[in-house]
Amino acid sequence: MPNSYLEERETDLALALRRMVKIATVNPPGLDYLPMVEHLADRLRSLDMSPTVHRVPDATVAAAGVDPSYPRFNVIARWDVGAERTVHFNAHFDVVPVAAADWRMPPFDGKVSGGWLYGRGAGDMKGSIVALLSAIEALQSTGTRPAVNIEVSFTADEETGGALGAGWIVQQGLVVCQ
Repeated sequence: MPNSYLEERETDLALALRRMVKIATVNPPGLDYLPMVEHLADRLRSLDMSPTVHRVPDATVAAAGVDPSYPRFNVIARWDVGAERTVHFNAHFDVVPVAAADWRMPPFDGKVSGGWLYGRGAGDMKGSIVALLSAIEALQSTGTRPAVNIEVSFTADEETGGALGAGWIVQQGLVVCQ
């Protein structure tokens, strides 16, 4: 019998990760970024956070040498508990391209086998996003108020340097740094 909050939700966590793995956010070129940030924004809203999706201007994307027909999106949300300080968590949702020879199963299916979930991004870093969101949910569900406000950003382009993801949101002053 499960004895912890997260163990009781193991199936839900695996399903959440599988949903994310199925969104093939391959970079380059930058596929499916909008479906991913929409998915993340929905999840953040379910946690009573107010997400904001930020589209990097096409001119900025082009100036970085990236094809603007693959737009860049980042999402930011905050759980404000009225604390003086804020901790910021950042995670990227893009994944490197797939070499078919490296996979014995479809890389974007999120197949579970032998107690493990396999798929591109499951470990780097979609699994970390699921873990972070689940930790916030656990705090809220158990009535635990953190000592700091919690801010999250889920960003594009880490696999190609991050200038249009984490770099861009910091440059634009969109995250709290305290």
